[in-house]
Formats: sequence, C-alpha cells, structure tokens
Amino acid sequence: MVFNSQWRKFLSFLGGLPFKKSLIFIGGLLILSWVVFVNRFPLGYVIAGGDVPQFIELKENFYNFYYNWEGRALLFYFPFYLLDILGISESSQLSFYLGTFIFGSYLSFYFFTQLIFKKLQESFRVLLALFYALNLYTLYIFSYVWGYSSYQCLYIFIPILVGLFIKFLSTKKNIYGVFFVLVLFLGSSGFANPAFALAFAIFLALLLLFLGVSKIVRFDKHLFTKLAVLAGFSLLVNIYWILPVIPNMQTGVANLFWGNIIDLDWWLAHTSNSIMDTWRLMQYHNWYFPRNFPYPNLHKYYPIFYFLTLIPVFLVLLGLIFSKKRGHSKKLYLTAGALLIVFTMLVAKVSFPFEKINIILYNLWGFNTLRGYEKFAIFTPFIFSLLFASLAYFSQKKRIYLPVLVLLIFIVATPLPFYLGKLQQNTSAIFVRDTVDFSDKDYLQAKYSFLIKIPDEYYAIQDIINNDAQDVNIAILPYNIVDSVGWSNYPKWKLAGSDITRRLYRKDFIHANSGYFGGWFFANKFNNSNSEDPAWIVKLLGTLNAKYVIYHKDVEENFKKASFEKIKTLEKRGLLQNLTDNEYFTLYKIREDLTLPILSWQEGKHEIEPNPKSVVEQFRAINSDIQPANFKRINPKKYIVENVSLNPSLLIFAEPFNANWKAYAVNKDGKKKLIKEHYKARGYANGWEVKDSRNVDKIVITYLSMRLAYIGGVISGITLLFLSVYLLKYYYDYRRRN
Repeated sequence: MVFNSQWRKFLSFLGGLPFKKSLIFIGGLLILSWVVFVNRFPLGYVIAGGDVPQFIELKENFYNFYYNWEGRALLFYFPFYLLDILGISESSQLSFYLGTFIFGSYLSFYFFTQLIFKKLQESFRVLLALFYALNLYTLYIFSYVWGYSSYQCLYIFIPILVGLFIKFLSTKKNIYGVFFVLVLFLGSSGFANPAFALAFAIFLALLLLFLGVSKIVRFDKHLFTKLAVLAGFSLLVNIYWILPVIPNMQTGVANLFWGNIIDLDWWLAHTSNSIMDTWRLMQYHNWYFPRNFPYPNLHKYYPIFYFLTLIPVFLVLLGLIFSKKRGHSKKLYLTAGALLIVFTMLVAKVSFPFEKINIILYNLWGFNTLRGYEKFAIFTPFIFSLLFASLAYFSQKKRIYLPVLVLLIFIVATPLPFYLGKLQQNTSAIFVRDTVDFSDKDYLQAKYSFLIKIPDEYYAIQDIINNDAQDVNIAILPYNIVDSVGWSNYPKWKLAGSDITRRLYRKDFIHANSGYFGGWFFANKFNNSNSEDPAWIVKLLGTLNAKYVIYHKDVEENFKKASFEKIKTLEKRGLLQNLTDNEYFTLYKIREDLTLPILSWQEGKHEIEPNPKSVVEQFRAINSDIQPANFKRINPKKYIVENVSLNPSLLIFAEPFNANWKAYAVNKDGKKKLIKEHYKARGYANGWEVKDSRNVDKIVITYLSMRLAYIGGVISGITLLFLSVYLLKYYYDYRRRN
C-alpha cells in the first residue's frame, strides 16, 4: 500500500495534476512513445537530400561546423555532438530528433493551455497537445527532410512563446517576459535561417495588433515601455546569430531579386497553397499524405482520411456559431481567426484571390526571403490549435461538448503514417519524383530516397584526405544536375540533394553543380565541350586550390558518358594520379605543380574569364608570377601571413571572393590597419594590394562575420547570465514571501 501511495504521488508530480488527470497526460505521452517506436530508423541509414542533409560525423567535425556556420545553429547540434561522443549511431540520432520534436511540441502546447486556458478539461488539453504534435503539417516536415534540420525546431517553441507573450501583455509581470526571452533563446536555432526569425517577428506583431483590437490587451505607455524592454532583451539573446548575418544581408536579399540562382516568380508559383488546402493543413504538392496514400492494402479507406481533412474547417465554423458573444475565450477565438485569414493569404501567395497583393508583398525588400512555403505555414497548426482550444473551452458546458471531443479525436487520427510507422521508409515525398503510381514505393525500391546509406567506399578514403595537413580543397566531377542547381544526384545509392559526403572530410568541396567565376558552371562545360584540350579543367581546379578530385561514377549514365574518356585521358597524361578506384568513384590527386597555394603573392593582376582558353592562358601567367606566402592557419576563418616585406605587392587568398574577408597590416610596433584595396582576384578569389610593405611585419586575414559571432556570443552570454540571476533573485524573494 505504501508503494502504491508513493507511485501515485510520483505520477501526480509528473503532470503537476490530480492523479486521474495525470493518467490522461501520461496517456498522451504513451501515444507519442508509440509513434517514436514504430518510426525507428534502419541502422546504417542517414537522412540526406534537398537542401538540408543530416549533419554526420559531428564528433570529428563539430569544430569546423562552428566556423562554417558562425555558431548560428550550435545550440541545436550540440546534443547530437554529445550523442556522437557517446557512440549513439547516426540512425538512432534521427529517432532522437523525431522524439524531441513531437514530445517537445506536445509539452509546449500543453503548457500553453495551462497558461491561457487554466480551466480547460484535461481530455481537451491532451487532445489539443497531441494535435499540435501530430498533424498533417508535422507529417509534411518528416515526409521531407526539414524535420532533421535546425530550422523547423522553431515549431516546438511557438505555443509556449505565444503563451508567455500573452501573459506578459495581459499581466505586465516581468517574470513572464524573462521566461519568454529564455525560451526564445532555446528556439533561436530555428533562426539559423534568418527568414524564420523575420516570419516569427511578423507573427508576433500581428498577434499584438489583433490582441489590441479585441481588447484582450490594453495599450498604454507603461505597456509600450515594457514591450520595448522585452524587444531589447530578445535582440540581445539573439545577437549571437544576428551580428554575423548583418554583413551578408544586403547582398543576400539583393541576389534574390537580381541573381540567376533564385527565380522568385517560380518559387511563388510553385509553393502556393489554396485556401481550402491551407485550412485542411494539406500541403501545396500532391507528394504528401493523404494525396500520397502509400498503403495499397488500405486504399479503400483513402476517402475516409481525405474526408477527415475537412474537420478543421467544420470545427472553425462550429466555433463561430456556438461561441459566446462576449468573454475572454471568444476574444481569443476572434484573434486566432484574424491570424488565420492573414496567414492563409501569405501561404496562398499567387493563388486566387490573393495573387495581386502577394506579388506586391513578396517583392518588397527583405520579404522575398519568405518565399518558401514553410516560413509562414509553420504557424498555421498553432493558429488552428488556438481556435480549437477556444472552441473546446466554451463548449465544456454546452451540448456540443461531446461532438467537439469526438471530432478532435478524429483530427488527431488523421495523420495515419505517424501511427503505422516508417515515415521516411514508406511515405517520403521524393518517392513520387519519377512515377505517378507511388503506392508501391519505399526507400529500397525508389530511384531516389531521402533515407540513404552512404557507401563504405566514401568512408575508406577519409584517412587519405583528413590526414593531409595542407590547406587544400576537394573538387567534384562530373557535372550531374538533374533538376536543381547545387544538388548532387547519385542514383547508385539514391541521393538527390546537397552532397552529404562533404561532411566526411575536413576539406572544403568545389562543387560540380555550382557556379564559379561569375556563375560559370565549368563542370558542365567540361562535360559538353570536346573542342578544347581537357587539361584546362585540371588547371582551373588547381587555381581553385584543389588537390584532390572525386570523380563520381555513381551519377546518371549520360553524365558519366560525357566525361569519362576525358578524365581517363588526363590520368594517362599524368595530370591526375589515381589514388583509389571503386564502383562509386575514383579519387585522384592533381599533379603537385598544378595546385596553387591557398595564400600566395604575385606581381600582376591576372583575371580569369569564364572560358577554357582564358583559364589556360592565365594559369600559365599566374604560375610564372606566383610566390607562396609564409602563413599560419589559426582557424578556418583566421590566417596570419608573415615575412610581408620580402614579397610582391599583391596578396591572393584562394577563397571565393567575399567582402567579409578583411586583411589588416600589422606594423613592427603592433599597430593594425585595414588594407582597403580589396578586389576580386583571378576572377573568383580575394586579393589585397599591399601598397607599402616596408614597415609591415605581418598581415592578419579574418572573416568579419566570425569576428562578429565572437562579439555576439559574449553579449548573448552576458544577457543570459543577467536573466538567470534575475530568476534566482525572483525565486528566493518568492520563497521569502510565501
């Protein structure tokens, strides 16, 4: 009896609820546990494809990852780094993230209802939290590859952030603001793509506006002062990623308008969602459930699941009919309804009837970064959850109580693949790329899959490349674009997307499917031109500081056919040395005298034009003019060049030109001065003209964004420390008073 009593107390402690309510809460957790269990990932497989492959080999690469991302998503990947150290397989890490995502979403919305709807029945509270964790949008996330990146982790924190924000506005108590800022910091890994931060800011601004219109919040001078302080602290805890982004912001946004990589009109047309599909939480493409219904044995039930997607619309209408004319829940319902209208418009993009206003909106400076479907669609499940919570709250003592409860159960049951399991194995969106009939596809049968097994051969060359102490690059050949610029396509092992193998090597890739020298796809030129001596490609790669070449034989046959004989010719001529060969690729080393150093001095400016003839001519000129620089590599974003006065006037850094690379001349007295003559050298690299080197002792090359990341990290750290001290003081003051 004593044991049972203690067990009941433990369960009550878990939920902070009476025993019977705790059982309902734990019942929700058990459902989520089942979802994680049945969706375990097969050992040896990782997620890759699209723009966001899983980050693998974190134990070895976490250091470089920090410098490549300026720390923006460090908080998100740190737990995976620890798992890797503990020997948890990368396949199991996927299951860990799935569990973190859906359990986190469940708890976040559960605590949101505790903040805003204190008297809501526990059955409603748990059903709504389950809906927020398991719905057609979260199914979309895990049917693609978005769920395994840092971006979508913002979804977890939206409910608790909104709950704290509303409590802060309505009570004006600082403690809610402090918790809001701390939770915002946890969710800031989702802002590794800053467009999500902008979308969240828009969402909060609209929420504030509608709360004011509905008179849930009353604006006054005191509230605006507190809002300004909240905004200030929110900025400070996020400054660690904001500062590094600022130098690239102008260029990045401008490229969306005038660049040749992103076609804004194409994006708006191909990621638009109709009003009805948005309200049913269905996605803009038929690659996703329930239109993609990959269960042949259950196909007769397909109309039922299609019909279930209409229930959210029906519940919204039900709320309009039966809600009280007055009251807090009614006001929240109308606030959520206003948000739904605006976000339906934003997700609709160029769909009727919002096409004209959205064309204007999405062509505004900065707003074009929100072109992707996810940037605004990520908020629609919460808006519906808020609508349903308001409806459930004022239906508790009405005749519609039971119908609302039953309909919510059906909505929670709608995303069938969550409960049957094997999301990426059976329901991946990529399975429908090459066929209309996708019902019999799985990750083993499909031509491409986001769930892939990297061939052992790629791991076998790690020692060759990673043990090379030289600061050199790896070039990838041949050109192999199927449908998306920047994606690699290796059908032999089903990869379609960003090349995950780059995570295996501690060298940078020179990609075959990306533009260099003003957007020139030189690998495509190598594939399709037979009029030039193919030696030009080796000289170009050597100019780009490449020492190794991975020539892929696992591409589609037409790409291999266009380039294979040329590569073999270069091998026979001794320009490429064959280090290892297998059925997937050949690893070559470029002849030593053809790889130009990452840092070098030269007398004249040699500009490479985007054509093979210019490459050959300028390589000859550069090679006769070049002098290797004496330098130390402090980290991937900082180099120190020594013996400056003994060399010519032009310093060349073989990294793609970026204005954020800064060079400082340090004289013999230790004084540092920015070298302002920074130009694009050799058609792609960073060059500095050192006009008077007689008194220069050394030159320090740093990356501005990395320096700003250090500064931002210190500021965010101090802010977090201050808030933590405030919380401790609040806690002890509270204990004294009570």
